[in-house]
Amino acid sequence: MSEIVTKLRSIINTELLLSNPCFEIWYLLHYQPQNAELSSSRCLSELEKHINGYKKGILNASLKEVLSINKDEAVKRAESLKVDKNPSTSIYVLIKKLDAVKREA
Repeated sequence: MSEIVTKLRSIINTELLLSNPCFEIWYLLHYQPQNAELSSSRCLSELEKHINGYKKGILNASLKEVLSINKDEAVKRAESLKVDKNPSTSIYVLIKKLDAVKREA
């Protein structure tokens, strides 16, 4: 683990969310399990198989719908991955916390 990640994790009352190799691994887990290591470009290519014309940084209506519908499956898939390895993402931690806040409201 890099020195900077260790330093960031030591900040009190914070949660460091990481995705490896890139943020899009979180999106990809909504469509398929991904246990094999992959590069960022390969992750984007895999995602483009599910989202025709996907552009990094753009969240269109159809992607929003899939993210909502397949959220629970993506969380399970993300939880099964090894932390800080490729592939992995901790975005599910935020999603679970937001779901808990919704239930309490």
